[in-house]
Parts: sequence; structure tokens; C-alpha cells
Amino acid sequence: MPTDIENMELPFQALGKINLDANTVADAMWSRDIDVPDEALITWWAPGHKGAAIVKILPLNGTNFSLVPHLHYEIGENGALRFGVKEPPDFKNFSAILILTNTSLNGQWFKLGNPFGKINFDIAPPKPTITPTVLNSWSEFKSWVGVNHFPEKYVTFRGHGSNKFNLSTTLQRANRARLDRFIFQTMPVGAD
Repeated sequence: MPTDIENMELPFQALGKINLDANTVADAMWSRDIDVPDEALITWWAPGHKGAAIVKILPLNGTNFSLVPHLHYEIGENGALRFGVKEPPDFKNFSAILILTNTSLNGQWFKLGNPFGKINFDIAPPKPTITPTVLNSWSEFKSWVGVNHFPEKYVTFRGHGSNKFNLSTTLQRANRARLDRFIFQTMPVGAD
């Protein structure tokens, strides 16, 4: 069984739910970057409740690990992360213990060591392999689409000039899953 974070198969992104209190269940997102394996950004949102926190990931045993709050973000009305705001007075009193399975991260939040609420993130299954059809001209593409266009079943994409180029987002090309690091560390400051 793995005993350190680098050997655990923790997801880079996952969606789930967090109990914020006895009456409030928030949607939540887990994000980690490959170059900082011992940290994650957890973002949550529910009517009247939204926030984000950087947590430190500490291995316990096997596939169990704990989360310890490190840095708090507020989320503005436009959805922007606000850095440097005063953290809630009891922010550092929270922790969590999660269990990694093939399909989820499940666990319990604690406040001052007492059970507080559940936390769950679903891990997406691997994507199926797609075999591309190679077409060498625009007329071949138009002809192929005319014969093979099934909008209820397939997505047609005419993309890069080489199948060696990956179709990826700016976040993926920057090796980022955590939006906070992309905004504050990767995006050029003062760019036009």
C-alpha cells in the first residue's frame, strides 16, 4: 500500500459534495497540480455559501490521508478568487480524513477533532480511446462529414494540422489543474 502522497493515485480534478453544516450541502471541486502533490484547492458553493481553501495533504496509512487547512480564499460576486482576505476565525480548527477508492474520495470533516460533516469527490472513469479518421484535404473532410455525420452519437472535429498535437486547454498546457495557481503564478502579470 502506498504511504506517501507521490505514490498515491490522487486525482488532479474531481467534483463532489461537502456538508457545510447540518442543513447545508455544497457542491465542491477538488484540484491539484502535479508539481505540488501535497496540496489541493477545494472550492465549494451553495446558496449563500461559497469559498475556497488550499489544504495540505498528509498521508496516514494505505489509501487514507488527512487534509489540513493552509490558506483561505473568498469568492467574489463574479466568481473570482480573492487572495489576502482575513480568514474565518475557526478556519484552522477544521481537518478531514479521506479514503481513496477507485471511484471516489470519501471522508469526514472534523472541527476541533469532533465529526462535523461528510466530504465526497467522485473520480471520473478513464476516457475511451478514440481512433481518428485522417483526411488530407478540405474536400475529403466535407465528403466524409456528408456520409458519417450522426449528431446524436458523435462529435466531429476538424483540428490541428498534425495528429501529434494534443487537443488541450491552456490550463493543461501549463500543467495546472488548480485555477488559483494558474491565475496567480502562470498568467503573465501586466500582459495586454
